[in-house]
Amino acid sequence: TKKYVWPLEHGADTTRERIPLLLTQVLRRYDYSSAYGVLVPSVPGYHRLNNCPFGHLKLRDAVRRHTPANRSGGTIICQYSSIGSFSLKWLHEFASSMDVQAVR
Repeated sequence: TKKYVWPLEHGADTTRERIPLLLTQVLRRYDYSSAYGVLVPSVPGYHRLNNCPFGHLKLRDAVRRHTPANRSGGTIICQYSSIGSFSLKWLHEFASSMDVQAVR
């Protein structure tokens, strides 16, 4: 298990003792009580299912369920392993899945 040196911030107070910590120890220093997330798994292929449990269709469902209709902005974090293989049509579908107004 890798240890991280605390504090990690650039320009942090260098007079404090820098103690190696496990990542779990570093993460426990923060308050995540107001954080909320939805994990959206990805499965290769093209899917046209109602209530699809993965991919951008699941993302669309999560945006619809967990975002107030009158809300604009917010953060969606995505990870891709093969973005170069996405078609323009798919990218438009993906973008519309993240659009709060479009999914209503």
